Amino acid sequence: MDLKNQEITIRKAVIDDAERINEAAKVVFTNTFTPVIGKEQTAYMLERMYDINGLKQQISEGKDFFLAEDTKGKICGYMSCFAKDERVFRIEKLYVMPQCQKTGLGKRFFDYAKTLANSLNPKPKCLQLNVNRENPAVDFYLHIGMKIASQGDFPFGGGYFMNDYIMEYGI
Repeated sequence: MDLKNQEITIRKAVIDDAERINEAAKVVFTNTFTPVIGKEQTAYMLERMYDINGLKQQISEGKDFFLAEDTKGKICGYMSCFAKDERVFRIEKLYVMPQCQKTGLGKRFFDYAKTLANSLNPKPKCLQLNVNRENPAVDFYLHIGMKIASQGDFPFGGGYFMNDYIMEYGI
């Protein structure tokens, strides 16, 4: 997919988008994490994080999801983010579909999150996210100026852990 010659729109997701987010997650999440954490843990995390009813509930309770779509309405990626407190704006999910990676969309999502953070609170703060230490996206985040602030092994349930870096970007 050549995104450089297509218009991509980022918009806030609505409850009716839950199934589309679920379908996109099955592709991108499986593609990203199966080589890193294995098939069983990936399936467990997908079920817990992307259950359609759970997504609908999150959106209805005000959790912001954003979709990047091409001119035909096809999802190219998705992001979820929120203001954790006055200082920290968290990016919970930032995923680009495999065929849309390395097109600038990840950076565009990141810039969108910076704009959102600044619109909510003009005080000095940081963007923060967790990323699996073995995820190739670590290199992307370092390339765009994020720093590794800390790392940890966070229990996820089912006997699984998220072995993450916590990365930050000052804005």
